[in-house]
Amino acid sequence: MLRAYGENTSHVVNCVQSNRNWQGVRDVFYVQINDLLTGKKTPREAGEAIDAGCNAALEKGRADAG
Repeated sequence: MLRAYGENTSHVVNCVQSNRNWQGVRDVFYVQINDLLTGKKTPREAGEAIDAGCNAALEKGRADAG
């Protein structure tokens, strides 16, 4: 899978801009989409949580990078 992903990188949009906390972004996104799909959150609530959580994760990645 990693080789196939690597071969496809020219078609990938790097939405986290090689941020060191990409896993934190992924974790936020996954949880919020899961809550949306299971009806725990409205689309608006999930969107706001994604925005806030991903921004915090990206900021942490930038801070950790120094």
